[in-house]
Amino acid sequence: MIFAIIHRFTENCADARAKARDEHIAHVKGAGDRLKVAGPLPVSDTDDGPWGSLIVIQADSFTAAQLFAKNDPYVKCGIVENTSIQPWTPAIGTWLD
Repeated sequence: MIFAIIHRFTENCADARAKARDEHIAHVKGAGDRLKVAGPLPVSDTDDGPWGSLIVIQADSFTAAQLFAKNDPYVKCGIVENTSIQPWTPAIGTWLD
């Protein structure tokens, strides 16, 4: 099943986020073919400072998606205020072909 993981960042986390970014990217890339897409969620189309991040991943279960999210270096360093994990059924898109 596909899951959308949304991390909402704490206020004023830019320095801590920058320090954990390389580890976060390695963690996400470590999902290999299970990773469908990931990236920051900008405040607006004119302010690219992120308020959070989105990770779309294939996992065997909700529990597996939770474990992946929980082990994210952004979560471990304390910059994630909360995490939402939503099962998702993709229907249309180029990466489905």
